[in-house]
Amino acid sequence: MEEQIGVRDEITLSELFKILCRKALVLILALVIGVIAGGVFGFITTWNVHYYGTTVKFYINPAKSEDASSETGSQYGVYGAYGKQVMDSIVELLESESFSETLMLDNNGFPVKGISDEIDALIVAKDKQGAIEAWRETDNYKSVISLVSASTTYSFTTGTSAEDTLAKSFVSVDISVLNNENSAKVLLERVKEKVPAYIIENMIKPDGYDKTNCQRITRLDDVKLLNPDETKTTAVKYGVLLGALTFIAACVAVVILDYSDKRLRNFERTMNQLGMPVLGVIPTIVEKTEKAVKEQPTRADVSNKEVE
Repeated sequence: MEEQIGVRDEITLSELFKILCRKALVLILALVIGVIAGGVFGFITTWNVHYYGTTVKFYINPAKSEDASSETGSQYGVYGAYGKQVMDSIVELLESESFSETLMLDNNGFPVKGISDEIDALIVAKDKQGAIEAWRETDNYKSVISLVSASTTYSFTTGTSAEDTLAKSFVSVDISVLNNENSAKVLLERVKEKVPAYIIENMIKPDGYDKTNCQRITRLDDVKLLNPDETKTTAVKYGVLLGALTFIAACVAVVILDYSDKRLRNFERTMNQLGMPVLGVIPTIVEKTEKAVKEQPTRADVSNKEVE
């Protein structure tokens, strides 16, 4: 009999909606808690994360001497574009630790001021050369090189555009420094100085060409804040995400708890399942007992009545 009473039909959308409406306050509370928790988490993880940087773009091409250019009468005879294999090679060289070290050191082999706070402390030391030589033997030297390497990203495009008959090859340098605007500015100047010279020196010249040209084509490449609204957007994103998850979890929990309750609440359905009428319902004893206890007079009330 108990098993028959516990049997229920499949849940319908209307029943599901009624269950959720009965627990609307619980669902709203879960949603608010999730939104607040997600927003706080997103704010804490990004409130002090500022990236400063810019993008510098260089146009490179293999070129022939002026004498050769006068003989061909065609741009293809003078200029060409490097293939993907060559561009992959030069990008790999630019991403190497040796080139990051070139960006970090000046022409005399001393660290450039402003690259990192640690370098600046060495530069102002009394024994500058001795401090730098000792520093090169430590792991911190490699960590600064890794920092420079992580702050610069290199990519390339190559080919012939549909609007232009001139083959083109470009190298782009993306600079992004964490929480140090001055370091990004110093790194930008080093990139503008060292990248063209390094490309000209190391680029493989194809057959028929005797030199490589490399020139910066970006001019509005000043350092700026790269993620001005990241804290706000991240807080909103995590707030919405965690709020939705907690709301869905609360909905599932409410439905599961409601359907795990075996008390009879639908008399018509019970009569249909058992094939007999419901004669009466036993009330919840706990609720009646608690209500009776609350309604019992206290000793003080009895005393007052006796005095009257």
